[in-house]
Amino acid sequence: MTLAAVGILIHFVGGWALHTVLPPVVSGAVVMLIGFNLAPVVAGVYWPKDPGVAFTVMVFTIVATVAFRGFWSRIAIFLALIFGFVLSFAMNKIVGEITAPTGAGDVTTHFRVDVSGVSDAAWFGLPTLHAPESQLNFILLALPGVIALIAENTGHVRAVAEMTEEDLGPYMGRALFADGFGTALSSVIGGSPTTTYAENIGVMAATRVYSTAAYYVAAIVAILLGLVPKFGAIVSATPGAVLGGSARSW
Repeated sequence: MTLAAVGILIHFVGGWALHTVLPPVVSGAVVMLIGFNLAPVVAGVYWPKDPGVAFTVMVFTIVATVAFRGFWSRIAIFLALIFGFVLSFAMNKIVGEITAPTGAGDVTTHFRVDVSGVSDAAWFGLPTLHAPESQLNFILLALPGVIALIAENTGHVRAVAEMTEEDLGPYMGRALFADGFGTALSSVIGGSPTTTYAENIGVMAATRVYSTAAYYVAAIVAILLGLVPKFGAIVSATPGAVLGGSARSW
């Protein structure tokens, strides 16, 4: 809730306060450093699972984003995931199993796509909620991270402002509050933090879709799909190399 409280303060004080404390060069550097720190995750975790498929998916994503027009260009990343899924399934049939690291990091011989869990998954399911637990030592440990979240959120809002060519300074406080409140709400019911991600800004830049209405619809659809375990099983069956290839292109 600390981040939410900062958002309320910034909303009433004004965005100029953040501009003074965190000029664009600082917030931009923070976003860039976070991206650089996440890059090894793709290179070290997802990419080695199937470098050939990962590279092919990355190239497909880049070409689709640049060469496709209209609606198809806007869903280029989604098309890349489907392409990678189909490619991996075809490689299962043509080449057979692959010896590579699994999600747990163990090197085994396995098929690229395993959809065995899809048939066993239910069509409808409710999340398992967990009562929150508060420990002072963890709270004190996490508090300094709020500074990075403020800088990260500020950089993201400024990036969107540059893309849309609109002054989003008056909404800076709202963005911080929403991020903090969303994370607090998610944590209360046992969920994960909901901090903003630069990857989402990259998707906006690639699709050139900035309509808030579109993201309202996307949020509702995501919540509804979250209640369908069978869809979650399909997502879980997506090969790590496909995820790594599409993420690498962002």
